[in-house]
Amino acid sequence: MFLFYIVLVLYLATIFLKVVWGILGNNNALFADGLDSTKNLITLFISFLFFRLSKQAPDKTHHFGHSKYDAFGSLIIGISQIFFAGIAGTTVFFTFGQKPYHTSLMHSLISLIFMGIVVLFLFFLFRRLGSEAIKSEFWHEFIDLLQTAGVFISTYLSLNFVPEVNSIFAGGISALLLINGIKSVISAEKPLVDRAPSDSVINTILSTAKEYDIDVRDLKTSISGKDVIRVEVSIQIDKEIGIQDAHNIAHAFENSVIMNLKKLGFRVENFAVHIEPRGAHPVELKYEREIK
Repeated sequence: MFLFYIVLVLYLATIFLKVVWGILGNNNALFADGLDSTKNLITLFISFLFFRLSKQAPDKTHHFGHSKYDAFGSLIIGISQIFFAGIAGTTVFFTFGQKPYHTSLMHSLISLIFMGIVVLFLFFLFRRLGSEAIKSEFWHEFIDLLQTAGVFISTYLSLNFVPEVNSIFAGGISALLLINGIKSVISAEKPLVDRAPSDSVINTILSTAKEYDIDVRDLKTSISGKDVIRVEVSIQIDKEIGIQDAHNIAHAFENSVIMNLKKLGFRVENFAVHIEPRGAHPVELKYEREIK
């Protein structure tokens, strides 16, 4: 853990120096890179926090568990990326083409060295602990290291050749932040907002009901995330069948539906079956689209 704290302190110092030196040195690219690194650190903690929350067991206020917290964390991350993209982009817009101060070339080099040390420590850390999460963070920061190298190169080119190169590189960082932020917000929508499944899922449930001589009076389904599905169904069984036999048929029907939906790539989180005698209510599925 001592090695982890060294990495954290070094990374915090690097972020601080990137942002401060970017402002004081008139270096748009270094400032944008510092904002990107700040975003990385914030998203790391947000991801960890909301992942922990999403793994909490169901309770009296969350009967289906807390899985949506993970998606909510992704939404916050996306919004924060868009926010940092706005700051970096606005700075570039109003100061486009400004020539960095000569001292910022040295500052860019020091930031590059610091990032190299952080990446090196992360490499040793994931090799020592065998953590996939730290390994993923290593590759994330390695890409950030390449970006910081780009800042150094753009600063050199701006000082010696074309002043606009530094601002153009900063604009590229801003654009990537904005694109990633929008993607995160869009990807968070599916897990947060349940949606109806495709006709193939509905038809799978209905065809399974026919196999057991069951009439489906009402059927409600919702998909959360990529593969989690909930099913609530009212079925009608021949009224001459006893309660225990009707229960056994309903139970077999439920198991078959779960197995068939699994083949389609879905994990059934909740399956509720309401049993009625056939003819007790008119059979009328409530869908806006026609089910074949």
